[in-house]
Amino acid sequence: MKIVCSPKGIVDKDRPRQGIMDIADAGFLDQGVICGLSEDETDVWGDAACEYRIVEPIVEDVEKDALWTVNREYYLSLLDEARTHNVKILLKNMCRNVGGHLIRGVCSDAAEAVAWVDALNTEAGEARFGFCVDMGVCNVCGQDLNEYITPLGNRVKAVILQDGNGSEAQALLPFTAAYKKTLRTDWLGLIRGLRKIGFDGILILNLEDTVSATSPLLRPALLRYAKQVADYLCWQIGIETTLARYESRVLFGAGNMCRNYLKCYGEKYPPLYTCDNNPHLWGSRLDGLEIHNPEDLKKLDKDTAVFICNIYYREIEQQLRKMGLPNPIVYFNDEYLPQFHFERLTDEGRK
Repeated sequence: MKIVCSPKGIVDKDRPRQGIMDIADAGFLDQGVICGLSEDETDVWGDAACEYRIVEPIVEDVEKDALWTVNREYYLSLLDEARTHNVKILLKNMCRNVGGHLIRGVCSDAAEAVAWVDALNTEAGEARFGFCVDMGVCNVCGQDLNEYITPLGNRVKAVILQDGNGSEAQALLPFTAAYKKTLRTDWLGLIRGLRKIGFDGILILNLEDTVSATSPLLRPALLRYAKQVADYLCWQIGIETTLARYESRVLFGAGNMCRNYLKCYGEKYPPLYTCDNNPHLWGSRLDGLEIHNPEDLKKLDKDTAVFICNIYYREIEQQLRKMGLPNPIVYFNDEYLPQFHFERLTDEGRK
């Protein structure tokens, strides 16, 4: 996956240097892979060479029954230029304003988005068209992101990440639109859906409203944190892809996270065993999986990955490094799994 930060609210088109420097200093290094992030395509971003270009459907002054006809002609007119520059064109879901209320618009129905992309690729005779999911649109339209993303499958080449309150068009830093300790955005559905389709495209972070309301003096720190948030989402989305990368694996931890691993991935990616620092558990089983002494890890083939299934990641990783293990050490997490054990394992339940 590649991570891009939208320049909206950060880069001043008249004096772009400072904003571009702030984005680069935060670690966002892949800005050139996608165009169409700026409303003004004459600016520095629009002139960059790119792999993909987001092109929104034409919706203004078009009758509903004519939307496909008008947009078919429009998108096909871009083919020659796209081929010349070897760029893939990405359609995007839209919302519609009806009497001041935002409702689902063009391509906000997954079946319609699939039909449009497939029809354009058929006429192009190649996979020249793909899709960009704007989760801000899904959020304001009250959509389940898992249900929306899954049918789109590998047509999804990019995702615009942004938070919001669910009733207005907002571009906030992820995990900041919360009320009474509850998030307003369907991050669970997003991650589940992207994991399910094996997404490996571009994540576009749009925090225009957050950064515009932040002092320019604080923006570098905000952007560094935003990069950490984007890296976290990238890690969560790619967990199953990471599991599939290794032919054999063991787990470290014999608690609730281990049980959730077994529930969701135990059959598809079976571990050889799990281990735990609690000597009272050695030799027993957790949901059928044998619990070993961590010292047994030294007997593993060096290509067997050790997946840490415990929130004390850094402490356990340090323990494993001190043991001199040559094996890959990977963090597993159960915050966004396809399903969960709702009854938590207790010390009493282990007996």
